[in-house]
Amino acid sequence: LELVQTGLPVCALSAFVGPVRLSLGQQLHLFSSLVPWAVRCGMRSNFLMAVPYEELLCEPIDSVRRHLNFECAPRK
Repeated sequence: LELVQTGLPVCALSAFVGPVRLSLGQQLHLFSSLVPWAVRCGMRSNFLMAVPYEELLCEPIDSVRRHLNFECAPRK
């Protein structure tokens, strides 16, 4: 999600090196479900680094998700 929205190289490095420590089943779930979700969510949602989160703390979470155009991550 952060890589899609910012394009920073450190995000790419973390995304490619981090999964090395996961089990095969976890890697499968990551690449088949979570990576497509993160790309889709990063492209559709508002730019999350510019959100005034302090102002949204008292709002219901579903309302915040709608406001940010953010979808929940898929469950395993």
